[in-house]
Amino acid sequence: MLKNNLILSATAVNNTELLELLREKNREGFSLFYDKFASVLFSVICRFIKNTDVAEEILQDVFVKVWKNIHHYDERKGSLFTWLMQITRNMAIDYLRSKTHKNEMKDKDISGYENLPASVNTYYNTESRDIRNIANRLEPKYREIIDLVYFCGYSQDEVSKLLNMPLGTVKTRSRTGLKLMRSYFEEPDKN
Repeated sequence: MLKNNLILSATAVNNTELLELLREKNREGFSLFYDKFASVLFSVICRFIKNTDVAEEILQDVFVKVWKNIHHYDERKGSLFTWLMQITRNMAIDYLRSKTHKNEMKDKDISGYENLPASVNTYYNTESRDIRNIANRLEPKYREIIDLVYFCGYSQDEVSKLLNMPLGTVKTRSRTGLKLMRSYFEEPDKN
């Protein structure tokens, strides 16, 4: 078993083994888990949060939350990576909605913002919410790819590397996911 062997690196341990170690509250396993996912999760946070210090705090909070709540993860609902991405995204958005962030924004110098181009869209786009709802109807194997490529902005090649999945599989699932979304979108209303 893994616990009886010396663990050399995060890349030598698969997600199933990491999950087992995390559920056992194994500190070495958590360290490997951190090494494996910290950089990609940090980059996701930085897409939302431009302040590096705040992004680092959120990353720490993500890992604390995972440590405390690993028993809530259900493999049947999606991959470990997708679960981590959802936690990370939610925590970044929660920060953006927080009073702390809003107060920081009030104190910020707004000079330079008065001449924004007319193309800057400042209203809430309900179509993007509808598309997100349709994507959530997909099977996890398609939803994961669609989330990463179309909502998080990763290239298919990056997703292939992140998920340790052949590029052809990523492309096929992306194409299939989009076709399914299109069919859901074109369904007549059943009111």
